[in-house]
Amino acid sequence: MIGRMADPWDFTQNPEFPKRIAITLAALAIYRLGTWIPLAGVDPNVLVQHAGESFSGSARAHGSILALGVVPLLSAAILAEVAMTLWPKARAWAGTPRGCTRLAVGVVLVALLLAALQAYGIATAFEAMPGLVAEPGGGFHTSTVVSLVAGTALVAALASSVTHAGVGGGLWVLLAATHIDALVNDTLGHLVLMAQGALTGSAVVAHLAISLGALALAVAVLAALIKATPRLSDPDELIWVPLLGSTLAGWVLGAVALLQWLLLPAGAPDLAALVATHALPPLLALAFAVVVLLRRRSLAAGSSLRVAAAAPVILALSGLLALSYAIPALTSGGLHLPNPASTLVLAAVGLMVLENLRQSSQLTRAADPLSS
Repeated sequence: MIGRMADPWDFTQNPEFPKRIAITLAALAIYRLGTWIPLAGVDPNVLVQHAGESFSGSARAHGSILALGVVPLLSAAILAEVAMTLWPKARAWAGTPRGCTRLAVGVVLVALLLAALQAYGIATAFEAMPGLVAEPGGGFHTSTVVSLVAGTALVAALASSVTHAGVGGGLWVLLAATHIDALVNDTLGHLVLMAQGALTGSAVVAHLAISLGALALAVAVLAALIKATPRLSDPDELIWVPLLGSTLAGWVLGAVALLQWLLLPAGAPDLAALVATHALPPLLALAFAVVVLLRRRSLAAGSSLRVAAAAPVILALSGLLALSYAIPALTSGGLHLPNPASTLVLAAVGLMVLENLRQSSQLTRAADPLSS
């Protein structure tokens, strides 16, 4: 029988494709539904009034059982990745089957602990809002902590199901959904302002066009890094660099603020604010470079680190970052992009999903003698 030409990007030929897509969509639907289930004792309508938002979906989500979203799980994963980046032996241990299992369990346990701490703070903040909580006190604190910790456990379970039976890394797919929600809410907010006469239709169209254009440009540049021969980067690196780079830059700003509080007299200029206002892009670019080099060193497993090989990734990510921060200056502040790191992460997650589907499709064809 004459074989048919295999297209590595034709995912529909993979019999597992519909199942994986269905599981991923089901996980996203459950995640979305959870943001509409309010915490016990909290009046969602009063929360919307306190938030003062024109588009109430975001405010309601902050009072739901999934109010913490992926933040605790992501924070725990970032801490684990920082540890593996700084100590290559920890990455080598995590690469073993036993280490990988223990690391996954540890990340979830740390995420639940972080969720409990954040939940207590949320309960305290909610009680300070007049009319929001029906019965303040210990009972409300307990129910809020239990609900939000359980919500974090649900997010971890959904992420695990997507990782093992869906498409892409589960945590990254849920994180991408969060970023998409933010983009949608931002766009809806602009539409509301247009309806109220605060913005013109051309300004809203320009905002939408530049947001989608920035995302498309990021996808194109990151895809070029992945598909280059030899390959210059991979989706994991392209996700972690913006996340860890932003975290590192935040730590630097926090350290500057702490040193100012300890060493400088009251009334001195806010150095952290000055750096964030005038030097954030170069600070982020430097942080990106540090993360790329340290992470590649930890992955080298004793091999020599080729700094020149890391240059394209550093230059590409820094260039996209610089463009994002240059847009307001070029348009006299009239236009702005979404959070640059969020745009990079969203683009990288999309490429990770495509890469996962491509690899799954290739494995299926390799097992099918009629696929070549």
